[in-house]
Amino acid sequence: MTERVRDQVLGCMVGRLDVIEEIADDIFTGCIISEHDFTRTPEKDRWEMKYVKHRWTRQ
Repeated sequence: MTERVRDQVLGCMVGRLDVIEEIADDIFTGCIISEHDFTRTPEKDRWEMKYVKHRWTRQ
């Protein structure tokens, strides 16, 4: 995951400020997914797509 965050930060440095703001919000909120919690919500699905499956889509 560290490399993915690095790549996103570097992408933001070339004009993707909206992405860096979203990552900062996510870091501030903290990780909302857990391998022991099987409850599905749209927010958890979005986290999984961004930080587990590495598929970035903006809201």
